[in-house]
Amino acid sequence: MLVLSVNWPQSTQYPGISHMVDFGPGGFSGFGPLAYKNVEGMGIPVICAGALVSRSSKQYLGSKADLYKADLASVATAPNWLAEFGPKLVRTAYNDQLHIDTAMSRILGAPTVMVAGMTPTTANEGFVAAINRAGYHAELAGGSMHSKSSMERKIDSLVRLAKPGQGITLNCIYINQRMWSFQYPALLRLRANGVPIAGLCIGGGVPSLESATAIIDSLRSAGIRHVSFKPSTVESIRHVINIAKTHVGFSIVLQWTGGRAGGHHSFEDFHQPILETYAAIRACRNITLVAGSGFGDAEGSLPYITGDWSAAFDRAPMPFDGILLGSRVMVAKEAGTSLAAKELIVAAPGLSDSEWYRTYDGPAGGVMTVTSEYGELNHVLATRAMLFVTELRKTILSQPRKKHAALLLARKDEIIARLNRDYFRPWFGRKADGSVVDLEEMTYAEVISRL
Repeated sequence: MLVLSVNWPQSTQYPGISHMVDFGPGGFSGFGPLAYKNVEGMGIPVICAGALVSRSSKQYLGSKADLYKADLASVATAPNWLAEFGPKLVRTAYNDQLHIDTAMSRILGAPTVMVAGMTPTTANEGFVAAINRAGYHAELAGGSMHSKSSMERKIDSLVRLAKPGQGITLNCIYINQRMWSFQYPALLRLRANGVPIAGLCIGGGVPSLESATAIIDSLRSAGIRHVSFKPSTVESIRHVINIAKTHVGFSIVLQWTGGRAGGHHSFEDFHQPILETYAAIRACRNITLVAGSGFGDAEGSLPYITGDWSAAFDRAPMPFDGILLGSRVMVAKEAGTSLAAKELIVAAPGLSDSEWYRTYDGPAGGVMTVTSEYGELNHVLATRAMLFVTELRKTILSQPRKKHAALLLARKDEIIARLNRDYFRPWFGRKADGSVVDLEEMTYAEVISRL
């Protein structure tokens, strides 16, 4: 009987050990599995002396027979995440340069930092090509491709601007079925016609297993090499894992961002869902794990590549295969973002990791959370325009649709004044002398002057 508290995780940390032995009578239901959770991912198997027969589903737990084996290589083994998935250095023969080697760099043929698809920034094929020519991978956002012809023009332009031999990855919003219905078939057709489409990123929801299977089978047949998913919860991470298990021969990129992401984001903390699912993710050898959530400098990114970030949670090193950048590149010289918007982004003070959730309640650190046109949470700068839109959503647009007209008319003068003062789309009705009117009160000349 214990009469003093025991720090159980710390009590099982002994540097340099290769195995742990449970001499209790519980077998695979006793001390062993509990102890293994403390050393999971460190390459330390636990031998349960009370278990007579090994179980294939618990390869990291040995049985009594393992105590009598003369060959150490035949004893139960356990994965060492740092050794298996940590970054390594490789030197290329053709130019004698050192490069960081991870699953992401092998799949994409590029460094371990990429730029995500985000409309409108990476819908600009010139910007994507600039990233490409710098030697990095960037997704072409499909959010601004509203027709098959506009999609074909953008991709054709990107092919001409990019370096020869570089593959293209298109980011499509699955939740927008109108755009998905023509973008996905067009992607397959372009690949069949010889366009260097290398991958597809599916944002805005993870398809069902049945739909994902049909998509992956079509991608494989077309010669497209990888597909990316962007889960937003533990449940959807496990769903991506099930998809990967069903298609073990196809490369799956799991992009995890959580609630701190600069654009669309979830209600989830960044770390907890990964702590909960990392072992299951790494059990799927065809999953490449990419982190994105407010990263932008080497100091903040490196612990996630090396896996050191998980030490704060008393866990084994949990390295990611790459880092995903989004909002940070909106201020790049080559980005099409206006100079004024770039200055506002840079001026926003931001929040510490422990305060990420404050944007749900209102402006915090110059940023706030709103609901996007897809009905999803989205981080935006807390400008006068977004404060105005948020107020309208809370007071009017959240009400039943049949009440909207009466509520808008009751505040018509106030809303028009706010539109003209705070919003980027002012009230259209205006006379030549500058007075505010409705459309029917304007002359043809005044309408033309407003256009």
